[in-house]
Amino acid sequence: MRVLIVEDDEIFCQFLTEILESKAIEVVRATDGLAGYEKAWSFPYDLFILDVRMPGLLGSEIAEALKQKNPGAKIILISAFADETLRQAAANVGALLLSKPFSADDLLQVIDRANNAPNLSR
Repeated sequence: MRVLIVEDDEIFCQFLTEILESKAIEVVRATDGLAGYEKAWSFPYDLFILDVRMPGLLGSEIAEALKQKNPGAKIILISAFADETLRQAAANVGALLLSKPFSADDLLQVIDRANNAPNLSR
């Protein structure tokens, strides 16, 4: 499995990477929205983990672009500001939402949900 993580907090990005790599998941990282957007098109990814609020380009904007090109893309949006509006926006784009802070187990459970969902598209 290959996962793209786009998270502007480098320490948190490293935390996510360590969790996934401990499960033998290949990780590609970007620490800003524009770099993440470019990397999103550079390889086929099985899953995208996108921080919602980042400089350059929002994770929700990246998610929308990914879903337009590939409606079956598996996307998890993460945010410290998860409210009902953001939950609805994630659902509208066909993404799951994980609220920060979260544990390694929480992340792995949401990844499992994303991978087992027949189709998260609208």
